[in-house]
Amino acid sequence: MGYAAWGERQQLHSRVGSVNYRVNRTYFSVAPPVDLAERLTRVEAPVLVIAGAEDAVTGAAPAVAMAQLFPRGAATVLDGSGHYPWVDQPRAFLAAAREFLDRPE
Repeated sequence: MGYAAWGERQQLHSRVGSVNYRVNRTYFSVAPPVDLAERLTRVEAPVLVIAGAEDAVTGAAPAVAMAQLFPRGAATVLDGSGHYPWVDQPRAFLAAAREFLDRPE
């Protein structure tokens, strides 16, 4: 569900770590602060949000919307990538991150 393809790299990644449903339920039982969106508008640092175009878990739209909350936010959506863009498209992910980090202030 989280990958755009099911090759060797994705299969290896799927075996890393484990899911603890009790921890997952606890994590999602806490509501974010009501003023979270407003708080993000005060972040002065540049922010890059990278999302996969084929993300079946959250979709790319929430990532793009989140990036727009930051005054200096940018979003990059990678084609051929699911919820784990660094796994599905490692070269494109690295290129996007490098381009962002190499920008002059």
